[in-house]
Amino acid sequence: MQFLSLEFAFFFLAVLAGAWAARRNALAFRLLLLVASYIFYASFHLGFAALLLGVSLSTWGAALGVARLQAPGRRKALLTAYLAALLGELCFFKYYALASELTGALPELSIVMPVGISFFTFQAVGYVVDVFRRPEEVQRSPLDVLLFMAFFPTVLSGPILRARDFIPQLRSAAPAWTDANQAFWLIMVGLFKKVALSSYLSEHITRQIFSNPDDFSSLGALVGVMAYSAQIYCDFSGYSDLAQGLAGLLGLRVPDNFDRPYKARNLREFWQGWHMSLSTWLRDYLYIPLGGNRCTPLRRNLNLLATMGLGGLWHGANLTFLAWGLLHGVGLAATHAFAGRIGAGLEGWKAKARDAAFWAGTFGFVTLAWVFFAAPDFETAAQALARIVSFDAAGKGPGVTVTVITLGVIGFQALNLDWLRACPPLLSRLSAPALACALGVLGALAVRLGPDGMLPFIYFSF
Repeated sequence: MQFLSLEFAFFFLAVLAGAWAARRNALAFRLLLLVASYIFYASFHLGFAALLLGVSLSTWGAALGVARLQAPGRRKALLTAYLAALLGELCFFKYYALASELTGALPELSIVMPVGISFFTFQAVGYVVDVFRRPEEVQRSPLDVLLFMAFFPTVLSGPILRARDFIPQLRSAAPAWTDANQAFWLIMVGLFKKVALSSYLSEHITRQIFSNPDDFSSLGALVGVMAYSAQIYCDFSGYSDLAQGLAGLLGLRVPDNFDRPYKARNLREFWQGWHMSLSTWLRDYLYIPLGGNRCTPLRRNLNLLATMGLGGLWHGANLTFLAWGLLHGVGLAATHAFAGRIGAGLEGWKAKARDAAFWAGTFGFVTLAWVFFAAPDFETAAQALARIVSFDAAGKGPGVTVTVITLGVIGFQALNLDWLRACPPLLSRLSAPALACALGVLGALAVRLGPDGMLPFIYFSF
């Protein structure tokens, strides 16, 4: 049951009607959302739902055990055993095939990876580690933990939730309903980003550039890899907007996941705006426990490389993802070493020129790294980069519409504009039903502008 399907639209309307009817009864409200979440997740495969249930129950039990045990050694042993089992399950589904290929010593198995496994596994890890650090945050109700793990707007591709922020919302006798107009607007924006922008770029250039790079001219290849930067932003931030909007209509808040990442002037700023629920998770549960920056510069750089390398592998069992993560690790280490030193003290037009150069260098580096993220293998990545630097006019060009969309998506962020986040005042004055109708018409136009057929969201595969 994909988000962008008529089936899901009818499913959500039924859930929304039930949620409004049950909103004064906290128990009925939570039970309704839990059942709906498992129906949604089981629509992909019943076995996936059984796995999610098992992980959720073990997470609830492990957190209770960690909170109740008094002896530090036993608490740590239980946490270690839980993390080993949970991360072992994640590694089996995501990395068994890669391990078998690299070692040649493991038997070949046909493994179907559950959708969203990376996201709900990280949510589980974060919750149990939080309870280990602060036992008073334990959630004693299995219903709350199961719903936290399976909440259907976020279970497939996040944002990665924190129990301390999400679960208290479920306990209110009457959920704090958010602004319905803003929720409808976010749903519309998410659809527009995915259907009219991301899908168009995928259909008209990025799939071809990462399948047959040699078919393109140097300019076509350059705009193609820039188009992937625009595409993956529109695709993933569009999903996050949809998740926020759907949750908002149910009276629940999920965290922002993107904040104009392509306005960044260094990689630290980029990660403060890109996939923020993952970047803060890596910071809190991996980088800081490794020592963070409270150590020697060499150790800090090794911590950055380890964190970003593992963050790259989190996306999938392909060494190109590891390369993408390590590139960002090296870039962040350089940022820590030189930030504030280059161009310090400049004022006026010189400061603006410095900032423009920093922005161009940061965006160029991020786009270069995306080549390894998008390419199926290193050979294709090398071919795409080789086409860019060949200065060869022979081959396909980028096309006017592709260029306009790409530059528009990037330029809006570079200029620090954010016109799509908040519902415009004119629309916000409409009643919720009137706004829903107006946005429905706009949504139909967005679908009409998009290509025939609809590719799944990029992050569904992670």
